[in-house]
Amino acid sequence: MLSDKSGQSYSVWMISSDTAVAEIPAALDRDAEGKIRQRAEHGVQLKRRPGTLVKSAITGGNGQSLTVAFDLPQHGGRIEYDSWVRTAKTMVYFSSVCPASSLPKIQNRFQMLVSATVVP
Repeated sequence: MLSDKSGQSYSVWMISSDTAVAEIPAALDRDAEGKIRQRAEHGVQLKRRPGTLVKSAITGGNGQSLTVAFDLPQHGGRIEYDSWVRTAKTMVYFSSVCPASSLPKIQNRFQMLVSATVVP
């Protein structure tokens, strides 16, 4: 768990994950869909926020990322913002929950986190 100077918390996980480079885009799609199912199993309904899904290549390798915001309707105007970064050997997951009004700030922070991430 990380926190920035404003007190916003970010969760980060890194795991080994053997994925063929050609399969990374599909794996990222499964990651995002799996998040919806995972949260539903715990009674939390995520609703993908339109216009927030962004896929990008990671500089310096075959890595790719997927970032998306989910509305948390039962949590009073809060969002969950998630990013997955995958290479052929590793998956890194970033997540944060914040007020919807903080979306531009969170998007900026995640862009900095993802672009600075060095993934084996």
